[in-house]
Amino acid sequence: MTESHDLDEREWSLQENALRAESDGAAPDRDAAANRYRLVVRALREPRLEPIPRGFAAAVAARAGASAAPPDRLEAWLQHALLGVLAIAALGAVAAFGGSMLVTIAVAGRGVGLSAAAGACVAVSFALDLLTRRKARSRLNF
Repeated sequence: MTESHDLDEREWSLQENALRAESDGAAPDRDAAANRYRLVVRALREPRLEPIPRGFAAAVAARAGASAAPPDRLEAWLQHALLGVLAIAALGAVAAFGGSMLVTIAVAGRGVGLSAAAGACVAVSFALDLLTRRKARSRLNF
């Protein structure tokens, strides 16, 4: 505990001496740590922040809008292909099991509720995707 306390005291002393030396305009110290603290004191006294230019936010927004890439056609094609494969698989399952699967789902009340919920989620997701694409197109066309 004493070693840490001595180190803290030394750091405190270096910081205070750097503050005083910088205020007095004294020559640089031989101790490199003291000179580093003087650089910190200088940086804190003279912040070199330039004001943000007028219209900065509008320029950044325009740049972001211009760099927004249109949806990837390959990705859209793959999504449609996957949807088609899933639809064919569902039709195949219905054909393999005949109408008995649909009757079983209809009889079990839970199956209908879960199927309806899944269908609703897919429909809402698809509708939101369409709306988002339309809004994006209307923004680009001004």
